[in-house]
Amino acid sequence: MSVPDAAWKQLLSASVELSGQTPEPASEPPSQQDLEFLQNAMAESFGAAASAAPNQPNLYQKFVEFGAKATLTSAEIADALEVSERLDDWLAAGMYSSSFETDEALNSLLHLTVESENDEVCLAYVSLIPLLAENRPQFQENICKHKIFSEFLTSLDKKLDAKPRILAAVLSAISAIVRSSPEAFKVFVTLKGLQRFENVVAKYQNDRVAAKAAIILSNIHFSMNDETPNTQTPAFKKLVNTICHVYIELKKRHNHIESTGVNDEAEYAFVQEAVQKIVTTITTNIKSTNVDKATKSQLLEFIGQADAESTDHRQIRAVFTDKPSIPIKGNKSHNK
Repeated sequence: MSVPDAAWKQLLSASVELSGQTPEPASEPPSQQDLEFLQNAMAESFGAAASAAPNQPNLYQKFVEFGAKATLTSAEIADALEVSERLDDWLAAGMYSSSFETDEALNSLLHLTVESENDEVCLAYVSLIPLLAENRPQFQENICKHKIFSEFLTSLDKKLDAKPRILAAVLSAISAIVRSSPEAFKVFVTLKGLQRFENVVAKYQNDRVAAKAAIILSNIHFSMNDETPNTQTPAFKKLVNTICHVYIELKKRHNHIESTGVNDEAEYAFVQEAVQKIVTTITTNIKSTNVDKATKSQLLEFIGQADAESTDHRQIRAVFTDKPSIPIKGNKSHNK
């Protein structure tokens, strides 16, 4: 749509005035016609208007077209990245998110993320998922039933050698889909999401990303713990047991960093933060009755061998035994 320069200048003045600043030179208050034009221009840019010129595909159409291609040329990769940036702006503003609840949109997301051969394209479009899923139950329900969700989860097995930023983005996407959604959580557990997250904590080479996986499980637990019916399900009890196993793996990682020397203070601090978050989850939000005997035995054996007198381990012991306290004599633990 071609617009005279004068109209754009008038709209610029109008937008400045609406922001509370005084334009130079002063302009008249925006007319209703000007405001309607601006709204329509924004809608047409995304694709809500039906009159977009065929030779100038709108933003959503471009997204679908790129998602339908088996491979992208160098020029198309650049264009796809530009489209992702513009979509990020729209979605961050809370606009047009419902357009992505369809199979068409989810198929495009699948092709541009886990099926993409280009890491930058994959990262750009995976990073849109949290904007689409956060506090949007319908999107969460639709995407958890789509192939893309199972592909995200199976990719955790395949991406244990992936770049940290790629795996971190996939973890964030899964987190946004699952949190506060009983339906998505049920699918997550069925598709072995818990085991896969635990595997990331235990085996992924990057400490920050491993700690991120642990924190996400704690956040999922918190979001599911808000409603009592959720806590009575077998899926929730599996989550509780997994968090206990994750604590063991995360604490082993933490202890290894300390024993070999801290190379990255920020990364080490993040691992410490994750350890404390899991400890808090276990000691304040987990019921002993939800933890099976084998897991209890493993956890108690571990804390008995590793820094048994630390405050954290005394608190964890208190959850599962009648004799939690061990007198502390000159405790030098880093984990007080």
